[in-house]
Amino acid sequence: MINPGSRPVEGATAAQAEANMRAFIEAVRAAAEIAREVRPVASVGEPMREESLDADGRYGWVLPIGERLVPILMPGVDLAVLRALDAASPCLRVGSEWVWWPSAAGAAVPATRPYILDAS
Repeated sequence: MINPGSRPVEGATAAQAEANMRAFIEAVRAAAEIAREVRPVASVGEPMREESLDADGRYGWVLPIGERLVPILMPGVDLAVLRALDAASPCLRVGSEWVWWPSAAGAAVPATRPYILDAS
């Protein structure tokens, strides 16, 4: 099944994708702070524009998270459209996953090591 949010995005612009990326980084950092309350989380660096990743109305960025470089494809449409709770809303691509905005920040925040429950 094809995720409807992964289809090409019409009317997208690089300037809007950049504004969306700024909002996304804020959301990723907020998700990382919340996660740090219960598990170790890698630090979130500054995103770097990577035009070679641009495709279908999504604009490429590379986000350093800990020692990893996570590719992000950000749709260049109005942020309200991205945040809409609608299956037809454009998805972001975080690493190799298509995710809608409400899940994207959490998908970008990995643990620095496996989370292990102490059963003792």
